[in-house]
Amino acid sequence: MLAYENIYGELFSEFRQSLEDHFNIYPCLPARLPENKERMEALSRDGIVILPDYFGPEIIEAAREKLHLMTLALQAGSDILNDVPDGCKNRDVPFGAFRIYEIDKYYGDVCAPIRDNEVINDLVQGYMSNQAGLQTMAAELRTPSQGINGYMTAGSPIPHADHIFRQIKVFTLLDDVNEDNGPIVYWTGTQKDREWRWPNDYMRYVGMSPFCADRMFTESRMIEMEKNDPDVRRVTGTGAAGTVIIMDVRGAHRASLVNNGHRLHVYSQIRMFEGADYSLGGRNPG
Repeated sequence: MLAYENIYGELFSEFRQSLEDHFNIYPCLPARLPENKERMEALSRDGIVILPDYFGPEIIEAAREKLHLMTLALQAGSDILNDVPDGCKNRDVPFGAFRIYEIDKYYGDVCAPIRDNEVINDLVQGYMSNQAGLQTMAAELRTPSQGINGYMTAGSPIPHADHIFRQIKVFTLLDDVNEDNGPIVYWTGTQKDREWRWPNDYMRYVGMSPFCADRMFTESRMIEMEKNDPDVRRVTGTGAAGTVIIMDVRGAHRASLVNNGHRLHVYSQIRMFEGADYSLGGRNPG
């Protein structure tokens, strides 16, 4: 530890204590529902679990019909979204990414069955030590990027971690997703507190830009880890519409560029009520 303090400064010990407390005081807990026992073991071990074809056609088709129309309107710059505050809309034309946040407040009829699912929430609460709180629910439409500049300036197609603390995203696919329309890629085991990622986590802890700190999560490094660490495997989030992907975005992950067609999904972003300072103003940037 002293060697790290000599390199990174006196705050390094504070950083390590903060991260150790996060995992030790608020550990992952067993699932409450029997059907989640093996799923919770996989989520705790790998940082990701996929539930194929989880939601049926009725729920998925209702959500797709409403949210595809709304995200297409965002893509076109239509005024039919004027009732949605600008802070709840993100329109990244070069990268081909269009997001509407807080969708459960505006389109609750189609979002509530996904947001309030008992089985999914049981997994999330157990993983987050019964401290889970929904930060936002969003609809996202991904379309082909308009060139290399979109790839280089948007962080999500580059391996990265969203936070130094546990943070869950629950993706529900509203389209069939294959290798050609931009699946999520995740590296199992990288969510764990391991020494190799301490420098990245420390730089995030003291307030360095994630875009700079996450340069340690390079594709080449992930490939090397796949070869040398049996816990690290590349998982690609393909599946039929209705598939649910639950993942701890503390682990290394990235989006893929859409080559053909589009990808529409909803996701819930979930943080902990206690045990972690997710604030942008403190030493732990979001």
